[in-house]
Amino acid sequence: MTRAKKKFNIKLTLLILVISILGGQLLAQDGLAQNGLVPVEINPLAAESTTLSIELSDGAILDLTIDELEEMETYSLQTKTPWREDVAQFVGVKLTDILQRAGFEGDIYVYAENDYVVLFSEELWRTAPFLLATRVDGRRISRRERGPLLLTIHSSYLEENGLVLEDHLVWMVNSISRAD
Repeated sequence: MTRAKKKFNIKLTLLILVISILGGQLLAQDGLAQNGLVPVEINPLAAESTTLSIELSDGAILDLTIDELEEMETYSLQTKTPWREDVAQFVGVKLTDILQRAGFEGDIYVYAENDYVVLFSEELWRTAPFLLATRVDGRRISRRERGPLLLTIHSSYLEENGLVLEDHLVWMVNSISRAD
């Protein structure tokens, strides 16, 4: 390879790197990466028979499987959690999308399989970008990893926002109900 061609390849590589960095900044400026959540399209993966049960205002129960949840618009979130030292890429559905689909208003309770319960004020679930994750680093979240449904948020919200507490990071989520 000639010296001129090597210089050209180096310049081309640098140009591609700059474009990719600036492109990511432009996406963030355009709001596509707002709150750390980036829309993504995903392909189905095999899942255990887990459902999210949502108690509706008339007392009826809406059960959504992981596959049904993933038919909604899905998002990607790169963040750390208090129980993970390294940054992980979570994929799932925004909590607000699930609650709006079910017609929720007001405060809610989120329940975990281990009987853990936490209250979310309406202000909190409407304004904080919680993600009900169904995947981590490209695979289903195992029970050992606190899955298969895990409620998370970008770590900056835990550090900077007094409204979001570590208590709101719920693993093994299995149901949601109104608090009233």
